[in-house]
Parts: sequence; C-alpha cells; structure tokens
Amino acid sequence: MNVRIFLVFILNIFFLENSLCNVKLDSLTNHNIIKSIIFKNIDQNYQFPIININEKFFLSFDDISNQDNDYYYKIYHYDYNWKKSKLFKNEYLHGFDNQRITEVKSSFGTKQTYNNYKLELPNDELKFLKTGNYKIKIFDIDDKLIFERKFLIVDQKIKINSKINRSSNINNIGTHQRINFIIEPIDFFIRDPENEIKILIIQNFQWDNIMDDISPTFKINNQIHYVNSNLLEFEGGNEYYNFDNKDIRVENQNISYVSNDEKYHTYLYTNIEKKLYPYTFDQDINGDFKISTTLGDDTEIEADYSFVHFSLARTKYNVNESIYVYGNFNNYKLSEENLMKFNPSLDLFEKRILLKQGFYNYKYILKKNDSIKKNLISGSHYRTENSYQIFVYYKSAGSNFFSLIGFDNLNSFNINNSNLSQ
Repeated sequence: MNVRIFLVFILNIFFLENSLCNVKLDSLTNHNIIKSIIFKNIDQNYQFPIININEKFFLSFDDISNQDNDYYYKIYHYDYNWKKSKLFKNEYLHGFDNQRITEVKSSFGTKQTYNNYKLELPNDELKFLKTGNYKIKIFDIDDKLIFERKFLIVDQKIKINSKINRSSNINNIGTHQRINFIIEPIDFFIRDPENEIKILIIQNFQWDNIMDDISPTFKINNQIHYVNSNLLEFEGGNEYYNFDNKDIRVENQNISYVSNDEKYHTYLYTNIEKKLYPYTFDQDINGDFKISTTLGDDTEIEADYSFVHFSLARTKYNVNESIYVYGNFNNYKLSEENLMKFNPSLDLFEKRILLKQGFYNYKYILKKNDSIKKNLISGSHYRTENSYQIFVYYKSAGSNFFSLIGFDNLNSFNINNSNLSQ
C-alpha cells in the first residue's frame, strides 16, 4: 500500500502541478472570493454562536479578490423550524442593521493577498431583544447575498439532564448512539408539553441532520422525560480525517508533499475508506477547523493560503454517485467547491481546495441521486466521539413566537454501554 501511495503522489505532481501551478488564481476562484468564514462566541471552541442575549460574538471572513469591496449585514429572526418568525424587526432588534462592516485589515507577508473583515455583535448600532433562532446575512454593495450563517440566543429557563447510550436496537447496536434526557422548568410550569415545547437535536453543530418532531415519553410532576426511543438515535459515524499545515512549508504525517511556487500547494497522503478498518479512536474536532500559522502572530492577516490536494482511493465508480470533501471549512455544504472528480488512470477521486493554513477536519460523503450517505465511506461505530446539541423552545399561550429556553451540549466520549434507561 505504501508503494502505491508513493506512486500516486508522484503522478499527482506530474499531472497536476505542471498544469495548475501557473494558472492565475483569479481564473479559478472568481466565483468564490469569500474564504475562511469564522463565526463564534469569543469564549467558545466550536464555531457556532449559541449565546446569552448580551453576550459578545463575532464574524470574520477573507475576501481574496484583491479589491476593496464593501459588505453589509442584516439580521433576521426565525421560529424553531427555521421559518421566518412573525416578529417585526423592531421587536427583536434595538437599533439598525444593514450597516457596513468597517473593521477591515489587509494581509501581510502572504503569497495570497486578501482583506480580512470582522464584525462584533452586539455593538453600538445593534442589540438583541428576543431569544430564538437567527440568521446573519452578508450582502455586497449591490445588495446581492454573499453568504449567511445561523446563530441562536438562549435564556436558560430549564434544567436539562442528558446522557448518551449505545443503541438497544439489535440492528443499530454497533453503529448508533441514543440520546436520553429529562427537562425540568425553573420557576414555571409547562402544562401541555406536546404543544408548548419544541425540541431539536443536532450532531456536531451540523444542521444538515436535524432530529425534530420529538414527543415526550412520560411526565412526572414538572419533569418531562424523553428516553429509550428509537427516534432519538444518530449514526455514530467515524472520527474525521485531519491535516495540519500551520507550518505551510513542511511535510508531516498527513502531508506527503508541499510545492512552494507562485502559490503554495499541499498534497495530502491518499486516504483509504475508513469503513474497511476496525474503529480506532483518533482525537478530532468533529469536522471543524482552526486557523493558525507559525510564521506570524496575527492569524487573521498573516496566515497564508494553499491549494490543498485531497485524494480518496476508491475503485468503484458509479455515474449516479458524487463524492464530496465535507467539513466546516465550507459550512458542510455540497457544492462544486468540494465535489471530487474521478481519475480512472489512478483509481482515485481527487479534489483541490484553496484553504487558509491551520488544522482541518474533513471526511468524504457520498450523494446518490438525492440521497446523502454521510457514513457510507467512513463507516459508523457506536464508540465514535461526537457532540450533541439539544435545543428546547417554548411558546406560551398568547405568544407569537417560540423562545429558546434551554440548551445542552453533551459528548459521547464516555458513552454508557450498559444502562439504557435514564
């Protein structure tokens, strides 16, 4: 296998490097000039803001167009199901959105030039008045939507007692993880949890796999139990592949070759389908990424960009199937940016993606027609380390929106294998 991988990266260099290294960057990325979108609470490790109403969070992104573009932000409020709420803007915002992002810095000492834009919220122009689901949308000067991101504001009014178990379903016992939890309101009473309460659960902060339509199992006094339901199970998946190019000029255990030309090119070792091997724990950050560099102190403007070359050994090719490189680097979206191409001469799926240097998690997922198989290539194991996010929404009688009254972030690292009851 090592000989094959060595031949693969030599052939990659021959066929790809000579044909691509002299191509102008703009001709390859003029459809996608926004890179490295970071959206998080200042004190959080994970890149998804779940905050209290006055808590600070920030948005940061790079524009690689070599132009001084202006960008504006707008804020929208949504119900638990991500449909626009019935609230008027002045009911959930104090102040005004549609403001220009004014904190802009230019890259320094990098091969790839870019401007870094940063926005902190809440700020002098805008504060939040309601809890719940929100989206921030970024527009250019012509009011064209550039991108959007979700965030949530919570006012914790309930206790959540939760844990993760191995599935007790004989068909899923080796592959799935089950969420059991109890919610208990603090200083108020929920009379009709079926209608007053809505619950969403996601895995690893990824909104492409939402568990909703969750009904309580039973109620004791003011405690509402959600336990031992096959509807509360997720595939465990597998640990993510990763690479670290914070030192952008050197190879390491996951990087086979680095080309230092007009732009950096980082060639990763060819990946083998993880489903072919037994589960092995490998510390990851569950699909996320962290920008870092050894060549400067300010990663926002001193971290450089590299074309990262991904390859997956998979001899089976079906014209009805598509394989994508999947991770938070592009908000877990499936697009041309991360769609792989099959190379029949090498029996490989390949893709190169322009990424800012740092530590990245990624996996390969398969789409067949309209069906997405997130774990068909990686395999699924009940022991895989995952995080789960539980969101509890409440709509009292007479209210015209669902407020977010509870949030819990739990981890499966110490999964319970035996006690399957709450």
